[in-house]
Amino acid sequence: MATVKEETYGHALDGQVVTEDMVERLAAQAEIGFENVPLVRRGGRPLIGAAAANVRTLRLPPELDTVLVTRAKEERTTPSYIMREALMKYFGFA
Repeated sequence: MATVKEETYGHALDGQVVTEDMVERLAAQAEIGFENVPLVRRGGRPLIGAAAANVRTLRLPPELDTVLVTRAKEERTTPSYIMREALMKYFGFA
């Protein structure tokens, strides 16, 4: 007699196999509601200022990029830091 393999949906963070039964149990718990617990920030990039930063894309000519990367290495910082500092100075925040 062949056994029927239960459908699974991957693994939880703790390594436990996520089964249909687990999904149904968690869905029922979600419908009842969870206690109001503040979210805790886990990892990721550090904040710049009081909130998450916006990301902008900047196209640079190769010679300007070379100068930027070289200066960042000399100052042991990042090109992003130098660009932020330059924009802050340009707009009068520094």
